[in-house]
Amino acid sequence: DASFPRGASTWRETATAGKPAAWGPFDAYLDGRTLTYVREGCAPSDAEDRFFVHAYASDVGDLPPGRQASGFETLDFWFHDRGVRFGGDCMAQIALPDYALRAVRTGQYDASGHLWDAGFAPDAEAWLARFEAAAASPALRAKFDLRLDGRALTLLREACDASDVADRFFVHVYAAGGGGREAIDFWFGQRGVLHGDRCMAEVALPDYAVARLAYGQYDASGHLWETELVLGDAPPPRSSGAQPPLTRGGEPRQCEA
Repeated sequence: DASFPRGASTWRETATAGKPAAWGPFDAYLDGRTLTYVREGCAPSDAEDRFFVHAYASDVGDLPPGRQASGFETLDFWFHDRGVRFGGDCMAQIALPDYALRAVRTGQYDASGHLWDAGFAPDAEAWLARFEAAAASPALRAKFDLRLDGRALTLLREACDASDVADRFFVHVYAAGGGGREAIDFWFGQRGVLHGDRCMAEVALPDYAVARLAYGQYDASGHLWETELVLGDAPPPRSSGAQPPLTRGGEPRQCEA
């Protein structure tokens, strides 16, 4: 179990000693295998909902036998078990498993579902290697650079901060032969990880032949930015910027974190 500091200076040092790992109502910092949650100006109600921590092993054989089918270990906790208050702030700590981790997803939830959700890669070298090695045709430079490796689409931004990933992402997949468009939209917390000052997100593309991709971010006013990648010889006409940003019905296509 975590050992919690009691003095103001020690609290601050512990809270900022690690690298930023996730943003949310509680920011999270990672120092070795210790994950520290911090919320400034924290009301009692902010910490009353249960925290979830899903640790995805790089090798599922490292997981307890009962968790190998799911691919992750559950380390959920209540704030009163692992948290302290100091002044008007809240902090909690949890120790992550020692085995290699592909990703960690964390946040809070209640009976209605997830209240917030964020993800990061403690052992992010594999993410970085996939991004650097992926073949892009052509290499796209935009607010988020794109690499396409088979059916894995990776978005990356250097020198990234919370404001860069606050808005919802979209990926429009246009089927070859005029077969229509599939809209995949997601929050960074669903598909993304932080590594230092880099933000990365991955999306699994559909199995059918794809003529063109369009990706970007949007808010209630429409598209904030958009970039295209042509994969086939006869893509369908480009959508007008005056159209609604996305069809929001249904759940986004899920990609393992």
